[in-house]
Amino acid sequence: MGDTGIQSGKGAGYPGLADMNPTSLIHALSQIEHLSMVEMDSDLPPEYINSLNTLHFTEMGFKAALTSTLFCFSESIVTFMAVKGHIPIFGSTRPSLLEELYSYTMNLALPLSFSLLIGMILFKTFRGAATKKVINSLLTGYVASVAIWSVVFFLLINIIHYKLLTPESIHNMVSTLNETLKKEWVWPYEWLMKIRSVLIPSALFALFSSMASVSVIASLWYIGLRRSEKFRAFIQEWE
Repeated sequence: MGDTGIQSGKGAGYPGLADMNPTSLIHALSQIEHLSMVEMDSDLPPEYINSLNTLHFTEMGFKAALTSTLFCFSESIVTFMAVKGHIPIFGSTRPSLLEELYSYTMNLALPLSFSLLIGMILFKTFRGAATKKVINSLLTGYVASVAIWSVVFFLLINIIHYKLLTPESIHNMVSTLNETLKKEWVWPYEWLMKIRSVLIPSALFALFSSMASVSVIASLWYIGLRRSEKFRAFIQEWE
């Protein structure tokens, strides 16, 4: 049944499951779906998923969360620069409400797509003991990574705002640059001050967005867990 080599049927052997090593988030979710279908008519103990299997899924969750969180925090700076009119949206530095909403939506695109992708798969997935163990491993890596990296990036941006990009330090940097290049540039100072002005609000927005994406996954995970329990009770009653 698929590339994992799992065989259905109670009492059957399951060669190949030890080789479950997802290479991407999509691959990890596909393996969870496949394992779930096997467990709908086969009993696999949680111990069948060994420590190496769980680490693979935890690592994949960690990588996906890092990508999503890094994008969200970096893109949020661009979003607020555009909303405040510091950079043009569609050629204008006076964005309309629709253009502002478009900018915010672009910022939310990756974390929201990741959360909906993971959440919807878990929402419709039947969870036997082995499948539940793999799901928990993936979510442990993803949720913990989002929480940790969101706080790290938020603190880092605060340090940059309050310690590194102070008006005095920006003035000194630009003055040193102008003296070195023998220029009288003003725009580097203006641009650095514009960037500084959006750091805190963008960091707060990205922090909220990242935590909201985790809430979406948690909600769909819980609803899916209840659906799986009801389905299991129905199967046991039918048998």
